Order: sequence, then structure tokens, then C-alpha cells
Amino acid sequence: IEGANDGKIIYDPDKNSIDGTDTSGSLILATENSNISASKFSSIIGGHDNFISQSWYSTIIGSAESTITMIADPVSQTDLGAGNVILGAQVSNIKLSSIDSNQGVLNTIVGGLFQSITSVDSTTNDPRYSAVIAGFGNYISHSDASVVIGGHGNKIQSPNYGVIIGGENNTLSSSATSAVIIGGNGLTGTEANTVYVQNIDVRGTMTVQQLHTSTLSSSILFQSGSTKFGDTSDDIHTFTGSYIAMSSSKGDLLTVHGDISASGTSYFGEVVNLTGEDPRLKLYADAGDHPGVELYDGTTRKWVIYNDPDD
Repeated sequence: IEGANDGKIIYDPDKNSIDGTDTSGSLILATENSNISASKFSSIIGGHDNFISQSWYSTIIGSAESTITMIADPVSQTDLGAGNVILGAQVSNIKLSSIDSNQGVLNTIVGGLFQSITSVDSTTNDPRYSAVIAGFGNYISHSDASVVIGGHGNKIQSPNYGVIIGGENNTLSSSATSAVIIGGNGLTGTEANTVYVQNIDVRGTMTVQQLHTSTLSSSILFQSGSTKFGDTSDDIHTFTGSYIAMSSSKGDLLTVHGDISASGTSYFGEVVNLTGEDPRLKLYADAGDHPGVELYDGTTRKWVIYNDPDD
């Protein structure tokens, strides 16, 4: 023990050390090759090869090869590195190199393997109040109040207040402030205040104020397999291409309540039924005065019933 000498505890003095200008309240207990340097109220309990340097109020508990460090002078920058915690994580680190005051405070790594909360230069949004919880190879850099929970290879780089929950190789970029990624693989969040997911399976009711889609596979799909388009009689549904109605039952293929308007040639099956109290088939000639009905045998016209304009 070197430096200040109040409140220090070392359980294995042969392999651990406390060395700093103000190390009051620091603790090393049953660890190997661990070190506390220039840290106030810092602790190492159990684990292997743990290291705390120039970080105040920091704790490592039961971790292997974990690191908490701060490059700035802890005497002149008393808020730097404060409140950082690593609990039970392996080969993980909280490492900050900024010399701006009040940076690198209250960051936490809980469990997992190869986790990291870090900054590499003196920018104004070095990570503060951020956490990595479980998972493998997750990373937070230059991001305030952001969280990665589980997953593998997920990264929050620069945006503040971002969250990644599970998934693999997902990234929130610098413009994705207050964005969230849930699950998925290889998703990149670039828009602020946006939730990114890969697939959604909703077992209840989903209420959406506005829906924008690039591909629409169905409108409303009922559990029976039926679909519904529109909700009022003035809705218009436009189909580009062909419309094919098929049914394996003897029921109606197409039921229309109202009018059918068609341009061009319409083809029907063997039987067209008009059912009603007073059914009519009306033919209107817009540009001529002899509308009619033609009957064909194959491609040969056999009968023509039409209006004679001279009669």
C-alpha cells in the first residue's frame, strides 16, 4: 500500500496493490494480480487480473481480466470515472480517455464476455450513465445514458439514450438518438426516436396511427384466412394487373353489392346469373347508336342482336 493509508484492506498482499494519492476506502480481497491506483472508494472483490486506475468510486466484483481506467489526472478532474462498475464479466472493460470534467461517470458492465464501454478521444459526449448487461462482445462508445442488453456484437456508437436489446451485430449510429433496436441480425439504426425490429409476431391487438410500407402482403388477415380491405362504402381499391378469383366450394366466387364498372373486354365462365326482383342487362353505346349482343361458336360469330338505327 502506498499513498494515503486510511481504510485499506488487502487479503493477498503478495499479488495485489493499492497505490495512489487518495485511495481512502479502497478494498482488494482474495484476488490475483489486481491493482487499484489513484482511486477513491474503489473495490476489487474476487476475480482475476482486474485493474482499476484513476477511476473514482469504481468497483470490480468477481470478474476475470476486467479493466476500469481513466487517463486524466484524478486529482484535478475529481468527477472523472466516478461510479463505474463491472460485476462478474470476463475480459471486459470500461476505459475512458477524455480529459473533460464530469465524463465517464456511473457506467456499468454486468456479466457477459468481452464487453466494453469506452471513448477514444476528448469529445463532449463520452459515455456516461451507460450500461452493458450480459451478452457477448457488446460495445458502447461516446454515448450518454445508453444500454445494451444481451445479444452478440451489438454496438452503440455516439447516439445518446439508445437501447439495443438482444440480437446480433446490430448498430445504432450517431444520428439515432433515443432509438431502439430489438432483436434482429445486422440491423443499423440511423433515425432518431425510431424502433427497429426485423420481424413482429403480435398475439394481441396492434394499434397504429400511421403505417408506411414498402411491400404490402395483406391488409387484414383473419384467423380463418379471410381478408378485409377498407371499412367504408366510399373506399376505393385499385388493382394493377389481373384479378383472379378461385374457389373450391360451390359458393359464389365474386359477390358485388352495388355496381360493376369495366372498360375493355370482360370474360366470364360458362354461366352468368342475374338474380333479383327485376334483373336487367343494360348495354349503353357511348359513341354509336347500335349496341348489341354477339353469339360465337368458337371464333365464328353466329348471331348478332343489336339495335337498328334506321328502324
